[in-house]
Amino acid sequence: MSNTAVILIMKLTQEQSDKIAPTFPAQYGNVAVDHYAFLNAVLRVMENRYKWRVLPEHFDVWSTIYKRFRRWSES
Repeated sequence: MSNTAVILIMKLTQEQSDKIAPTFPAQYGNVAVDHYAFLNAVLRVMENRYKWRVLPEHFDVWSTIYKRFRRWSES
């Protein structure tokens, strides 16, 4: 049995993202994250059981993604 971590990568298409986007709450502040990047960041966290703080930087600042996810889940 190997101790090698496997990173799963599930991604939405832009079309799928566009269908879900109307359910998002409005973005606040001066930092805007496009819906496509936001959804794929959330999928990466959920699929790989990441802590928000270790979300790869190419998704954006982890706290921005987390706050937006929290507002979305509370709406």
